[in-house]
Amino acid sequence: RVGRRWTGTGPGLAFGLIVATSPLLWEYAQEVRAYVVVPLIALALLALADRILQQRQDRVSPRLWAAICAVQIVGLYTHNLTGPLIVWLNGVLGLAWLLGRHWRRMITWAGLQIMVIIAYIPWLLTQSPSGTPLNTPPEPGLTLIRDVWYSYFLPALTQFEQAVAGSAAGIDLLPVLNGLGLAVIILGIMSSIMRLDQRNWLLMSHVVGVPLFTTALMLAAHIDFHPRYYIASVPGTLLLLVYSLAQIRPFPVQRVALAVATIICLGMSGISLHQITTTRTYQHDDFASLAAYYDSLPDDAVILIPFDDEPALQYYFDRVLD
Repeated sequence: RVGRRWTGTGPGLAFGLIVATSPLLWEYAQEVRAYVVVPLIALALLALADRILQQRQDRVSPRLWAAICAVQIVGLYTHNLTGPLIVWLNGVLGLAWLLGRHWRRMITWAGLQIMVIIAYIPWLLTQSPSGTPLNTPPEPGLTLIRDVWYSYFLPALTQFEQAVAGSAAGIDLLPVLNGLGLAVIILGIMSSIMRLDQRNWLLMSHVVGVPLFTTALMLAAHIDFHPRYYIASVPGTLLLLVYSLAQIRPFPVQRVALAVATIICLGMSGISLHQITTTRTYQHDDFASLAAYYDSLPDDAVILIPFDDEPALQYYFDRVLD
């Protein structure tokens, strides 16, 4: 629906198809943890921010205010990866209103954000710091940007490379994806500069800002790099890809560009989804091999688990391995 509203029926269908086959979303839809809900929250905030910025009169509809605050609260109670989304949201709306001198909106928004924070405090008090000195946070740089981009199509790059070892089909397409990403960014920047398009600017800020703030959160919490931490960026990035290509004229060239981009994305998704459904590395069954290893240790071995209990490990050790 968002893709069709922003780009038209054809590009909107392409966007829906690419998102529906996103390997990162498929991968984490298998988990009990709430990662897969985060992209939905991200897309909802993106759409609501666009609607609020489209309001030309000084007064924003109370329903829009209520909707965007409700989505923020739901997101905060769902997963802490919503934090970078809210930082981006405040930055993009604040900058737009500052440039437009919409002081009343800024004051109203500040009051609403205070209410969101108050609503979040009961849950925040139950949280404990994450991360450990044993982790290795990512090093900011071009390599990290490349790995984040690959993550949108290859849920876990290292495992993927191991899975397709001896088959160059998937690995050979990685430079193509990298080039495609660069082309999309250039198209987005050119479109924003030439047309001063609000939606393009909003998407560019989302695609750059959310991973940036997510990386800052990882560094602050001392967390290892993992594709799942960038899952909030998936819909916005894919929407930017389609939206940028939809700006191409004449229309026959636009249709060819969209078709080629969609085919490449579907090809990479097909390779990744095959690995997800056939390779045990992706089956979230790590405790099975871990328990089997522990079972092979001598009787006098000491196993130190830094939790009060570990139900998943105990399940495999006691019931599966008896």
